[in-house]
Amino acid sequence: MKRYLMVVLFILIASSFSMLIASDNENEVTTLYIEGLEALAAEDDTAAVTSFSRIIDSYPRSSYFDRAEAYLDEIQNQVDNTGIVPFYLRNLATTTYTAMMLPTLFDIEEGALTYGITGLAGVGLGLAGSAAMATDYPITSGLSWWITSSQLISLGNYLYLNGIIDIYDIFDDYEVADDVFLSGQLLTLNASLYGSYFALRDRQVSEGKGSFALQSYLWANVYYWMGVLISEEFEVKRNSAWGMGLTDLAFLGSLSLWESIRWTPMRTGLVTVGGLGGALIGWFSTMILDEFITIDTPEAFSIVMGSTVAGQATAVWLTRGLPEEHSGSAVAYQNDLTIYPIFTADGDAGVGLLCSL
Repeated sequence: MKRYLMVVLFILIASSFSMLIASDNENEVTTLYIEGLEALAAEDDTAAVTSFSRIIDSYPRSSYFDRAEAYLDEIQNQVDNTGIVPFYLRNLATTTYTAMMLPTLFDIEEGALTYGITGLAGVGLGLAGSAAMATDYPITSGLSWWITSSQLISLGNYLYLNGIIDIYDIFDDYEVADDVFLSGQLLTLNASLYGSYFALRDRQVSEGKGSFALQSYLWANVYYWMGVLISEEFEVKRNSAWGMGLTDLAFLGSLSLWESIRWTPMRTGLVTVGGLGGALIGWFSTMILDEFITIDTPEAFSIVMGSTVAGQATAVWLTRGLPEEHSGSAVAYQNDLTIYPIFTADGDAGVGLLCSL
């Protein structure tokens, strides 16, 4: 009888421990599932995948298994093509421009017929190439931003390098110098586009970091050249060397800075809009002031620069409530608004605006 009671008592104790373990397991699974749902709500796909994967790997008999598996399958199989439009536009512009410059490069007779044929070839190759490149790989907004960064920064450095070396000083024949300069430009545009695509297509890259780094580089160019106009120091080689060094440092520094602030492309774009608005306010203000007092070029650009800084600072303050970009987020804040520098071998400078809808 005593032995029987001992066996019953042992069974009861073992059952209690089993229930406690099962209860703990169920609580942990529930916690993981809730964390996965919260990560989805916060658009943090990486954290969601981690939570749902732990449920599938560690708790295959859980009541949450099927739902976790369904969410995981949805996340992993979704195709993010949020950057497809600027990707096509960029490739189309690059390929068409390249094709239309080939007659100039190879001294083929130029005219409407030549440009018509090369233009059609460029458009066809641009569209077909973009379609082929996007067939097996998602064109995310992050990938699109980094390709744009690679192209514009590579082109900026090429133009700065030409200002430092000056191909026209090396070659006595201006036609040869023109061909060398154009060849380098076309090579830079295409190598940076396709090189960055093949290097980054298998990686998850941040759209926020890409847009912030690019626009930091471009704004560094704008401020630098406004500073040149204010100082009235127009020695091309020295300005090009300083410009190349300072703007590249701004780009590299922005990569580290972004990790602390994690701005989305939306916020970066709005700060860019604030800067452009401030620049326009400053420019139009100088026009009004010039009717009453004489304003020379350095004074005018000092006003424009100050107004630009004020516009960006105001935009930073007004957008302080916008959410940061989450690591692994698949959501795109599509706002491809960038400004970029335009330089010539003669030392002329200007600014262009790039907006992808």
